[in-house]
Amino acid sequence: SARSATSAVRAFALRNWLVLATLALSIGVSLVAWNDARLQARRALEARNRAIASAATAEIADRFADVERALLLARGFVCASERIDADEWRTFVTSIQLERSYPGVLGMAFVERVPEDGLSAFLEGMRSGGAVDYTVRSPRAARERDPGDDYFLIKFHEPREINGRAIGLNVARQVPAHHAYERAMETGGLQYSDP
Repeated sequence: SARSATSAVRAFALRNWLVLATLALSIGVSLVAWNDARLQARRALEARNRAIASAATAEIADRFADVERALLLARGFVCASERIDADEWRTFVTSIQLERSYPGVLGMAFVERVPEDGLSAFLEGMRSGGAVDYTVRSPRAARERDPGDDYFLIKFHEPREINGRAIGLNVARQVPAHHAYERAMETGGLQYSDP
């Protein structure tokens, strides 16, 4: 009878051990499967994010290329002209269909470099040309102007209806723009300013 009790206890312990071992194995397999599924989902998400980033990068590069083409058109127009007035600039910007051809571009400005000692003559020329209220202004958060610095003045900005307030700004007073204008003069090429 003690033997049968011991045998019964052993049988019970063996059954429970097998149940516990099966349960532990099932939990272990489930954890491995869950971890594998999680890693696969993470890889799929990373691949999707890379694809989205790549597509966005390509779209941005295309937009910049479009803007460069518009600026090259403007450069050609300026180089082919002896003198440009507000009406000619408006006609040019209208002819390239800025809003339709270059989505996201809100306007195109003609910026003239004016040496400090040429400012009075420049202002006189602007006013005698019909821009009687043309004044030189500094943008908000402008850097201090060093004596002798050239001015980079927005002479025309089309479409004027939405960009007219920018006319007369000395954009060289903005540090990122100032560096971009300087680099453009040095290289003769297109430059982008930092944000």
